[in-house]
Amino acid sequence: MKKLLSVLLVSFLLAGCSITNIGQSNFEKVYALKGETVVVMATANSTLRDFANKVADMMASSLGGTYGVNAIAFHETDEVTLSESPLAEFAKQNNAKYVLIKTFTKIGLYGNAIDTFNEELALLSIAERKIVWKATIKYEAYNRIGKTHAANGSINKTAELLQKDGFIAGGM
Repeated sequence: MKKLLSVLLVSFLLAGCSITNIGQSNFEKVYALKGETVVVMATANSTLRDFANKVADMMASSLGGTYGVNAIAFHETDEVTLSESPLAEFAKQNNAKYVLIKTFTKIGLYGNAIDTFNEELALLSIAERKIVWKATIKYEAYNRIGKTHAANGSINKTAELLQKDGFIAGGM
């Protein structure tokens, strides 16, 4: 009986620590991003703006370091500007061909930790003035501490989807 209870307890604890990271995408044709300049922006509600900016930094670093993309992070701020669209102005200044926007639409917090989120992604072609790739991510990782695991989950799943769809090639 004790052995059965021990097995059930261990199974219950392991189930509570599992991570679910599901993604799906939609696109018409492949645009190779290697060697291209891509501006990366992540958005979330104002209380999680630091998290979103960290995700943009990490995504740009991952695309640049691993996949040969000239990726530059754009940080959303509350600063007043004279520009109609600070993101468009930033992309133009950096001669970007694409903009990758990561929008956190639903975030579940447990204390200071992010344990769930839904994310919508869009890759925009500046020359064509249209969205050329869309994706969604649903992430669940209960019983975690902090926000780094959620940021890594977002980055890893985004890279996995872009790679699966042929926009980036395997690591360099």
